Amino acid sequence: MNVNRFLLVAGVIGLGCTGIAASSVQQKQHSPFYLPPQRAGAQPGGANLIPGAALGWKPSSQTAEALAAQTDKALSWASGWGSLTSTNFKDGFLNGRSRCKSEIESPTKFHIEYPTATTETVSGNGTRKGYTRVTALADGRRLGFVSVAYGFRDVQPVASAKLADSCPIGEWVREYPKFILSPVRGGKPFEKLVALARKVGAGLKVSVDERSFEYRGQILHQRRLTVERKKGYGTPLHIQIVIDASLYFPVTIEAKSGSTKKDQVLTSWSGSWGRSKSGKFPPDDFVLPQVARK
Repeated sequence: MNVNRFLLVAGVIGLGCTGIAASSVQQKQHSPFYLPPQRAGAQPGGANLIPGAALGWKPSSQTAEALAAQTDKALSWASGWGSLTSTNFKDGFLNGRSRCKSEIESPTKFHIEYPTATTETVSGNGTRKGYTRVTALADGRRLGFVSVAYGFRDVQPVASAKLADSCPIGEWVREYPKFILSPVRGGKPFEKLVALARKVGAGLKVSVDERSFEYRGQILHQRRLTVERKKGYGTPLHIQIVIDASLYFPVTIEAKSGSTKKDQVLTSWSGSWGRSKSGKFPPDDFVLPQVARK
């Protein structure tokens, strides 16, 4: 990613979620949010956690609805920002990792990459399940979607286009990577997640925790949104989202569902965020292919 200044917001959670990949960062320009590669995803060594629950977490006075709305709003203003993300998948048919890059120059000019589950028809062999990386590509006038599995399709005027931002809560574990940057086009993925959890009701607990810790002389602040289904109320579900409480960008997400090894789905997402000093990115990153395949 060609950015003049890379600001990392570092997520650290205590349930084994994979941490941010910092290897592409311009090492000489550390920000207060920077965690070096050897610390990415781990408890900061020597950090002085402010007293609270395990790993410094304690209940927050901020409601889930307010935190979700603030996060969606922050992402809707992400022009000039880019992200490097890593998503790990583990389920009944595939284990793997997808690394993606996204760049937001404006609400009508962006390059957003995300992994998504796919089922392909294989000639003479039925179907094959897997994951493919999709790029939502907008050049200021048009929006299209590019992937190895599906080619280039769904071209539409970007000014009136929306990006997917929600699904049934039972499918959220697999689908959420495509939702994260949907606020660029007016999506509200985190607000809708909380609303879904409240609507489903019985057995689903929604909570917000917060923590602050000292790292290299700076106090870092985080919020954690958790949606969890209690035992005895259907398929177990656990979603945990850690959000930087200065920028209100998500930095780590862990989601899992299922009760047995055969039906369990586990995904963990981590993201580092950088801002272009000029607010611009390489023009070639927004060029749409010439031919769209239906």
